[in-house]
Amino acid sequence: MIILSGAITFLSQFLSTVGVKGKDKKGNEVKGAKTKWISGAFLAVLMIVFTIGYTSMFALYIVTNSILSIIFNILINLINNKIDSGKEKKKTKTVVADYVRVE
Repeated sequence: MIILSGAITFLSQFLSTVGVKGKDKKGNEVKGAKTKWISGAFLAVLMIVFTIGYTSMFALYIVTNSILSIIFNILINLINNKIDSGKEKKKTKTVVADYVRVE
């Protein structure tokens, strides 16, 4: 359970930054936060140290919380990708004018 809590925590931390998109000051789309595996590894080691010192219920809480976090991150990324693809489809539509302006 101790090793599982560290592994699941690392995976949760890693997946929280995957698929994040952002925009720069000019409005151009850029890749969002880079995955920082060092902070995820540090947090995983920290959770392993905490679960060694506490009861197994704490390890169960960490594992359950991390699994739920993974599920929610995946669902939110899927929803955001669908919303973004819908916005891109709306932008690509062309409108043809029905009138001619004469001056």
